[in-house]
Amino acid sequence: HLTYLNIQNEIWIRHFTSETNDSIANVQGKFAEAAAKAVNYCRQNGLSNSAIAELETYFDTEHYPGLGTVKKLSIKNHLLVLSNFLRNR
Repeated sequence: HLTYLNIQNEIWIRHFTSETNDSIANVQGKFAEAAAKAVNYCRQNGLSNSAIAELETYFDTEHYPGLGTVKKLSIKNHLLVLSNFLRNR
């Protein structure tokens, strides 16, 4: 999940999933598929912060950091987006 501000400056959350959802096998491959969608979305929409940059690094280097780190990045991104949103109100 990635939290972001849309064009109307509203807080939205987008969920990125893998294409291979028929079993729980190959978690690394599922991460690669979902990360590709997330990174491409962020790059196409100009979304950037330190959490997104870290996700992009894992994606670009084809490194699977583990589910705990992926969750940490999702939470970190959420906090950064909300902090920025509240600071600019």
